[in-house]
Amino acid sequence: MNKTIFTGRLVKDVEYNEEKKYARFTLALNEKVGDKTNVYYANHIAFGPLAELVSKYLKKGSKVLVEGKFTQNQDKDKRDQISFVAEKVEFLDPKDKTQENGEFPF
Repeated sequence: MNKTIFTGRLVKDVEYNEEKKYARFTLALNEKVGDKTNVYYANHIAFGPLAELVSKYLKKGSKVLVEGKFTQNQDKDKRDQISFVAEKVEFLDPKDKTQENGEFPF
């Protein structure tokens, strides 16, 4: 089974390619270990209608739950690049809590 589930906040605004209908975004994932908090980053890509929705409604700081699958590519330097293909995105920020200036409390 190839299934991933992440909850986190977008590190920056979504990069959307309208011609090819895909969107790229990165989530910051926090893990508490005792008194310390570790932060990890997971690169995601969404395709088709989901990519359009993500690009339209999400921005830096948006909190989301992303279900998808793991994928691995090689870049030009022959290094493996790990990323995740988003299959479902759930928006977790309540409408009335979203601030107009784009800043969110972490």
